[in-house]
Amino acid sequence: MHGEAELLIAIEGQNIEMHLLSPAANVLGFEHAPVTEEQREQLHRVEALLSDADSLFDFGDTNCVPRSHDLELPFAEEHETEEEHEAHSEVSARYVFECDESPVEISAELLDQFPLIEVLEVQWITDTTQGAQDLRVDQAKIELN
Repeated sequence: MHGEAELLIAIEGQNIEMHLLSPAANVLGFEHAPVTEEQREQLHRVEALLSDADSLFDFGDTNCVPRSHDLELPFAEEHETEEEHEAHSEVSARYVFECDESPVEISAELLDQFPLIEVLEVQWITDTTQGAQDLRVDQAKIELN
């Protein structure tokens, strides 16, 4: 649904895996293959932003280093057909972080960078707890304990 995105978080010890799922319109501003040069530039900007995991999440006082990411961005492949564009209008981004200790909070900085995401539905599981929370730009912090 437009304006909503989902973030799944699994924390095991000092390792964090995150999976962001969002309709393309929330991050690109459109949900069709880029037609104009401006839309193609926007696609490249979004790809660069989503590839910079450090700028998307803040772990408070815990030092976490991004180890890998996997990005599935629709329309990024020039050779796709129009039918494939219609079928792949969701953004999927997976991130793996390694931390010096298990974090007690995570802020979703990506809400500042993607203002069309009005609600980020977060679900998390750690070694000791699990929870769910809806984040918004004015309330973008998850307390994990």
